[in-house]
Amino acid sequence: MSGGGNGGLNGGLNGGLNGGLNGGLNGGLSSGAAGSAGYVVLPYGTPVKSNTIKYVVPGLPLAYPKADWASELRAQVILAEFGARGWSQPTKASVKGKAWHGDGLSIEAPDFSTPDSLQKELKVLNDHMNGLRPESLAELIAQIDNAGAYWANLLAMNPAAKPQSFVLLSVGYTVGQMVGMYFKDFFGMARPVHYIPSLVTSVPTPPHPSFPSNHALQNYLVLQLLTAALPAGAKNHLYPYMKALADRLATNREIAGVHFPSDTKAGESIANWLFSKHLSQMASIVEIIDAAKLEWADRTGTQEVDILA
Repeated sequence: MSGGGNGGLNGGLNGGLNGGLNGGLNGGLSSGAAGSAGYVVLPYGTPVKSNTIKYVVPGLPLAYPKADWASELRAQVILAEFGARGWSQPTKASVKGKAWHGDGLSIEAPDFSTPDSLQKELKVLNDHMNGLRPESLAELIAQIDNAGAYWANLLAMNPAAKPQSFVLLSVGYTVGQMVGMYFKDFFGMARPVHYIPSLVTSVPTPPHPSFPSNHALQNYLVLQLLTAALPAGAKNHLYPYMKALADRLATNREIAGVHFPSDTKAGESIANWLFSKHLSQMASIVEIIDAAKLEWADRTGTQEVDILA
């Protein structure tokens, strides 16, 4: 994902998330949900004089209610904690631009040193351009900066009804953004359009390296976090739809012409590693997941039934 011109989540994430996710998750994610969450600006006339008010002092001192945190800002607190875990320490076997090896993760960049090595991946993108792209154009544009809205729509959730789930959503985008940029800098891979300008991407090519795909990384990380909150986890009846959405959000960046299939695969691998090796081991994340489980306690279905047969 990119900042500024590509807006929304990425402009917000790069600028503190206050613009993107605050204006996206609390506004764009469920237009009107912001109002139900209490974010309403009301006009007032002449203020009431203070000498007409009898003050009742609460028990002191007061602490700010944790539940009142905006999800995207609480995710920033989680980001600071995550950053102190030493996650970005590669082993000596790592080679900048080629291979990254760390605790539980090995990622190698695709070898594009010869035309033959590029052919398979570029053919996929060319087929997408001539086949899937025209019918997907509106979706591709919407997902530049508002992929989170698709999660909200799929799961019929809003910040008022499922606040802890929205924290998990924000954590996925926030942590995924930083981690993705680290790996993009490490590998420094060119974008598809740098090889074949005739791909004519259907969305602006983001101003940062291609490998790995951040749309893939972030949305597969969201998948892991939200799945952890479901009764029975990946066996829950919602999981196949959630996995299909993560796949779609990731693959759509290939259809748009801005990512190689290998970018998508790497993003998914990093997301799975991030969750299993780091986020699932953090007490603050476990606390949020446990709270989010209460929001999904009634979604206990695990039986597969073909209702459309």
